[in-house]
Amino acid sequence: MASVSSDDTVGSDGSTACVSPQEMINEFWDGLITKKPAKVTKIFPQSLYTHLLPPQRNLGTSTGKNANESYEAAAAECRARVERIVKECVRTNEKFTDQDFDIENLGNKNCLEGLMYWYEDKVTTSPSVSPSQVGSALSTLIKSGVLMTNGLGFEFNATAKLLNGQSSNSGDGPRSVHRVD
Repeated sequence: MASVSSDDTVGSDGSTACVSPQEMINEFWDGLITKKPAKVTKIFPQSLYTHLLPPQRNLGTSTGKNANESYEAAAAECRARVERIVKECVRTNEKFTDQDFDIENLGNKNCLEGLMYWYEDKVTTSPSVSPSQVGSALSTLIKSGVLMTNGLGFEFNATAKLLNGQSSNSGDGPRSVHRVD
């Protein structure tokens, strides 16, 4: 960093004058501090971004556009897109799917149920464990030796019906539960 000597400094009027460093700092702050402070709205000059902005409209009366014309133009553009998609689907023999509006993906429930779905309590009418799951769990227990294999006969379907609250017989006989050890 070069030092500034007082003999080759340039004054505010453009002439070379002998200005002390303190006078230069005072001059800088005098030019920076304003007597009427205001809010800064732009820090870059307008010339930097004039090519990015749309041209200024002349103030005065504005002419309106017919809404039906713009609707017809948008509808025609949409119809053309749909025709193009249909032709492509027929050509490739594939079904069109839109990832943003996938009504078949019921896991999200975005389309088939409203927003209140997320706020309501979910009521489950089916049991949390299916009969096939009970059967596979019991067969695992038998294979592991926890349940006796040479004991009483064990009916998986009857046990599953009993656990689901369904009657295993249609008669009005006694409903007793037997423990299998």
